[in-house]
Amino acid sequence: MLSALITKGVGLSVTGAMDDAVASYHGGISFTDNGRFTMMGIREPPDDVSVLIFIMPYGRGDVRALRAYEGEFRRAFLKALGGDLYEAININGRAVAISMGYSLKLLKTALAKGALGAGVSGNGPSVFAVTREGDEGPVIESMQRFSIGMIITRPARVDA
Repeated sequence: MLSALITKGVGLSVTGAMDDAVASYHGGISFTDNGRFTMMGIREPPDDVSVLIFIMPYGRGDVRALRAYEGEFRRAFLKALGGDLYEAININGRAVAISMGYSLKLLKTALAKGALGAGVSGNGPSVFAVTREGDEGPVIESMQRFSIGMIITRPARVDA
């Protein structure tokens, strides 16, 4: 909690990234109320997916620009809370990309090549795509040329 308060206080994050801190500590998919600094729940991630993270060659935008898309972020949160994780990722990804001045082409490319969801990691500049395990190839081939590096990982299970 303290790291979230500090991150928000010095302006590195609009929310303090409490959701990231909770997910890092517990694993899984975390649901938090970042305004109240409370944890609302944790769910197991899907078993059969890969997460592809593409490190982009440009810097971050101004995090204050995210505030203009509060309604979209709330809509994405409610979609995720209701179980529609991939649509939530897509809504959130578009809103972050537009507000931070990143091209939507990368997200659209990943989805066109079979990603279940594509978004911006945090507030960027890295872009990620979620694919079914074994279906990573076309997404990697189409996205790798835009990035300066790539990480392939799986979602972390909830720490029991």
